[in-house]
Amino acid sequence: MFKRILILCFVFLFSCQQSGQPVVIQPDKMREVYLDVLHARLASSERDTVKMKIDEVLQAHAVSDSLFLASIRYYEAHPEAWLLILNAVIDTLETKKQPLKPAKPNPDAPSPLQPQKIK
Repeated sequence: MFKRILILCFVFLFSCQQSGQPVVIQPDKMREVYLDVLHARLASSERDTVKMKIDEVLQAHAVSDSLFLASIRYYEAHPEAWLLILNAVIDTLETKKQPLKPAKPNPDAPSPLQPQKIK
């Protein structure tokens, strides 16, 4: 009886792992990882340095090189999902690019263009 239960548990565990869904980085995390990879690629012009920086990014996100490449291939094969990720990356880049809104001027503050009187 115990052997049957044990066998059923193993069958159940292995059937759950074989769900048919590909193992890829989820879209929200993929956006973060891809954004950091882009920054790493732009940070250096030497090929070896770029590879090291990308490896550091993947390690920081706890993503293996093979998982990242498999995810890229998956999303390239599913353009609708890839487009959503790329649009999120673009939105993030545009948000970071926008300058901060200037603070409201304080009428009591001295003008930076006028000379200050020293007391």
